[in-house]
Amino acid sequence: MRRSYLVEALHGVSGFQARGLATDQLQSAENFPVLAECVVLVEAPDTTLDILCAKIRQLDFTGPILVLAQETDAFLEEADEILSLPVSIAHLASRIRAYTSLHQAHET
Repeated sequence: MRRSYLVEALHGVSGFQARGLATDQLQSAENFPVLAECVVLVEAPDTTLDILCAKIRQLDFTGPILVLAQETDAFLEEADEILSLPVSIAHLASRIRAYTSLHQAHET
């Protein structure tokens, strides 16, 4: 499963803490990780990414949303960036760092 692989791989990157959530766990705010600095969504057959991105924003998440997808020509209004699968963990980590740094700078 991609989610568990990404969580494990990101845990191996210095300074990262990752948590994997299934799509159905995002249905309520109490399941959403309030302390998240960045959300990484992975395209799945049962996932409508534009609806999922909008739902995350409705839960008052203002941080960056990165989407990992097979086709990167899709437009997702609420996503900050769409990265093409497969993606290296090093590249993903660098994009997460860039977006979280940018977001933190705008928050202050």
